[in-house]
Amino acid sequence: MAVNLTFRFVDNKVIIQLRDRVCDTTDELIASKLFSEIVTHFVNNLKRKQAPLLQLFGKPANEIGNTDTQELIQ
Repeated sequence: MAVNLTFRFVDNKVIIQLRDRVCDTTDELIASKLFSEIVTHFVNNLKRKQAPLLQLFGKPANEIGNTDTQELIQ
């Protein structure tokens, strides 16, 4: 799937500008690079805030890395 898009983060929102088609299935969406970047951005934001939600990783916030985020997506 070739999607020509740009995106930016504004406060707690993601603004996506699409030029082609979007993902047809949830599996396609979850497997996309954009989804990974968005989840990573918001996990990092939660880490900065030391949010209690990060307890789902089962480790201190400062030990949560990209591998953990990718595992969450899987």
